[in-house]
Amino acid sequence: MRKVTAARLSESKATIPHYYPQQSIAMDNVNKLRKSLNTIANGAYRISVNDFMIMVATPALRDVPEINRLMPEESQGCSFTISNLGMYGISSLSAIINPLHAAILSVGVTEQKLVLDESSEKGFKTADVMSVQLSADHRVVDGATGALFLKAFKGYLENPLTLIL
Repeated sequence: MRKVTAARLSESKATIPHYYPQQSIAMDNVNKLRKSLNTIANGAYRISVNDFMIMVATPALRDVPEINRLMPEESQGCSFTISNLGMYGISSLSAIINPLHAAILSVGVTEQKLVLDESSEKGFKTADVMSVQLSADHRVVDGATGALFLKAFKGYLENPLTLIL
């Protein structure tokens, strides 16, 4: 199976024009909501950061449907993938698009960083920040569309309660 995967991804990298917009996302609100939901669950289930990535990708793809511009006959089941290596401590990665997909979203680890905060007396605060990178097929997803998708994805993660609206 690894030989087939290696061959397909090598072909993909050689034939698909990739581009890689990146985005930093404040994760404080998601982390608070996740902690609350897991406390309420009382061990019955555990919501992971990866669960939120999937929950947020769905409305972001709905908001920017151009990410799914492959024709049905060109795709076998999906046109978008999420690769989360953040759970292994990886800060960021440039994923290779799976053949027949339009894009893959790479998710990095959430790290504490100093960020500007005009409301703070010091002018900065510590925040949980995650890095994501979209690898997109430039033949079907132009740069502006990739940027719009990342903006929508970031918006849902930074304001997770909008998922229930």
